[in-house]
Amino acid sequence: MDTALIVTSGESYMEIKRILASSSVISDCAKTLREARMALCDLPYTLLVIDNPLSDGSAREFAIESSRRDELDIILLVNPAIAERVAIGLEKYGIYVIAKPVTESEFTVMIRNIRVARRKLEDIRSRCRKLNRRLEEERRLTKAKCLLALNEGMEEEEGHRYLEKKAMDCRITLLDAASEVIVKYSKN
Repeated sequence: MDTALIVTSGESYMEIKRILASSSVISDCAKTLREARMALCDLPYTLLVIDNPLSDGSAREFAIESSRRDELDIILLVNPAIAERVAIGLEKYGIYVIAKPVTESEFTVMIRNIRVARRKLEDIRSRCRKLNRRLEEERRLTKAKCLLALNEGMEEEEGHRYLEKKAMDCRITLLDAASEVIVKYSKN
């Protein structure tokens, strides 16, 4: 379930909340930047909707500041006269900019697009974690084989066979066997 923080100094909160609710997004409201910063520290929001202008500071700067949070998608609602210019400047921060007034269908499409992008990003992060784990495993195996070559005079293939045999004989994984070799020879 998505949760949103709507930051607005105006009366648009109820309309934005209604639109978000139609997309199954639960939302809270902050009327000042101070309230918004405190709310972001207290709860794990997935969406931040900022209705520009704000009474107590720069909506643009707050959006940039908030964009450092990986788990948070940001929509900045701006005056149509500046929307294109603002969008170009905020694109590099991953901030979505929409010209006001926003129709319900435009907002719904934006929420759907954000969800799709978030899913794709999470898939990429998951694959990245798997690749990093595999790379770390390969490093450990290589280090163990190098230590066997240095200390036992084994060739790489012999070291690999030695690790496989040790793993089978001890009923442990190949990585555990490599870790034991690393611990054994790293003490010397």
